[in-house]
Amino acid sequence: MDEEKKYFNALNLILKADYSALIKLKSEFLSYKSAFENLKKPISIDIEAGWQKLQKQKIQIILKDETDFPSLLKEIPWPPLGIYVRGELPKDNEIKIAVVGTRKATIIGREISEHFSQELANNGVVIVSGLAMGIDSASHVGALKLKGKTIAVLGNEIGSFYPRQNQKLAKRILENNGCIISEYPLNCPTYRANFLARNRIISGLSKAVVIIEAPFESGALNTARYAIEQNREVLVVPGPLNNKNYEGSLKLIREGARLITSAKDILEDLNLEIKIEKEKHKTSAKNITDANQIIILKILEEAGTPLTIDKISSIAKLNPQVINQAISFLIIEGFIKETEKGYII
Repeated sequence: MDEEKKYFNALNLILKADYSALIKLKSEFLSYKSAFENLKKPISIDIEAGWQKLQKQKIQIILKDETDFPSLLKEIPWPPLGIYVRGELPKDNEIKIAVVGTRKATIIGREISEHFSQELANNGVVIVSGLAMGIDSASHVGALKLKGKTIAVLGNEIGSFYPRQNQKLAKRILENNGCIISEYPLNCPTYRANFLARNRIISGLSKAVVIIEAPFESGALNTARYAIEQNREVLVVPGPLNNKNYEGSLKLIREGARLITSAKDILEDLNLEIKIEKEKHKTSAKNITDANQIIILKILEEAGTPLTIDKISSIAKLNPQVINQAISFLIIEGFIKETEKGYII
């Protein structure tokens, strides 16, 4: 099998990861070695040297026909013919959920992503995302807070991390038994379309896709479309009507995606066992996963002075009834208290 992998890698480099060309050659010649040997144009590539580079960097190739290729990923339309993996690929029976959203995320959006991912990781879920800035980064960070596993799917070659600001984050993922995946070989050129194509892998690996803050022109919407094609659940966090970061999210909900406001919603909707410990909610606000409660706590924290329900509603762009429900819970759990002038942490 190693020989096939060597030739797969060589062809992937020569064809610059052209999926259509690669699948056509495999279909015609049945093996990557035979396809390589029948290439018509002159080839100046050292197959063994390319293979040794992968070995040196501890990068493994898993071909689609192998038993350890992720079974969910194998099911999708246009599955990658092979994936490059750095780190430890989670087992097939481990539940994986994608948490994605815009790169230009709000502070609240990043906090929701981090809280949801942390709570999901606490329940044994592997978090899948794209290592991008914004929501993706927060998703990985949330999983890592409890030393949970997380998978980062790259839209560029396996040898480098993009964006560069996330190199330390990528290292932490690998140090915590997670992995980095790409269908692009070492030194393969990066094209903008690659980042859209990789989204099919993010959703393909996952049982469901959680969308947090998706504008109309968002890669997260592209991931949601792939998820729908792949018969995956699409779960969406709602937001204010006048916030552009939620325009795509609200459209998905209108089209039939499930509305969620907590990690518990995700676990219940997917019929997964819930292991959330109630006592943790009483001792630390960091364990709150309800989106509206997180928003209210953030507003009160930043205000530093008591705020009325009307004022909170105006800032959060939420219905006063929703504010009342969330505040009732926060008071009962001891996170905030009511004063003559309003509510305060």
